[in-house]
Amino acid sequence: MDIFLHYILPPLVGAAIGYITNWIAVKMLFRPLYPKYIGKWRLPFTPGIIPRRKDALAKAIGRAVGEELLTKEDIQKAFCGEEKRSAVVSGLTDGVMSAAEKNMRTLSADVIAAETFEQKRDALAETFEQKRDALAETLTERAVRALPQLHAGETIAALAGDAVLEKIKGTPLGMFVGEGTVRSVIGGMAERIDGYLEEHGREKLLPLVKKELYELSETPAGQLLAGIGIDRAAVETIVGNIYDKALLPAVGVAVSSFDISAEVEKKIGEMDVKDVEKLCLSVMKRELNAITWLGGLIGLLLGIVNIFL
Repeated sequence: MDIFLHYILPPLVGAAIGYITNWIAVKMLFRPLYPKYIGKWRLPFTPGIIPRRKDALAKAIGRAVGEELLTKEDIQKAFCGEEKRSAVVSGLTDGVMSAAEKNMRTLSADVIAAETFEQKRDALAETFEQKRDALAETLTERAVRALPQLHAGETIAALAGDAVLEKIKGTPLGMFVGEGTVRSVIGGMAERIDGYLEEHGREKLLPLVKKELYELSETPAGQLLAGIGIDRAAVETIVGNIYDKALLPAVGVAVSSFDISAEVEKKIGEMDVKDVEKLCLSVMKRELNAITWLGGLIGLLLGIVNIFL
């Protein structure tokens, strides 16, 4: 019994005291989460250190993130790097080329949310056709107004005269019918052609314009682009220029106006103290447990040393 009391109990008591002391100290970092009162008097050490200093902690973390870990220069470099540029440009080009495989009707459906499109499909289809017909009307009206400026009747009459002269050239009829006669006879055609186009041009042109617009709207955009010599390489060049001349400057402006430190501080400041505790423990739980056990070890060693004093 004397051996137990003299040699075994002191180290055990020291280990228990050290462990419990450090366990309480670690708990007091976070607990209690809120102030405790007796009447109007607030108990000392309430709330815990971290809940009490949450605002200071938020400010320190925000400053560390904004000034050391994720600076504005770091964000700009992330976008300016060649690897990032290639990935973004390639991704955007893929999106453009994928969209180019669809016609205008399908593209409009993709732009609008699927649910919304399903609900309003008939109305959208009707609107699309109305807009297309309205465009056909406008183009036809402009074409009809432009016809007199083209002198279509005069041009057609001249071509017809040339064709007649070429056909009778070297024939007996050509010996009796000269160029002047042919021109005078056919010359009257010009006015009649112009009058016909003015009177009937719209009704003749409108169905043709509508047909062409319909075929155009149903043609995949990629075919239209290919028709004017725009392939994937050209699209990638265009996207790259947009990235360099529009996206990067926009990122620079956005980053300059964005206070990273203040934003991080605000987010942490808005967190509940329980969430702050979880955040800290997710990072430091192993280390805090080690501190607790270290207290027990130090208490054990002090108890052993105390035996020999």
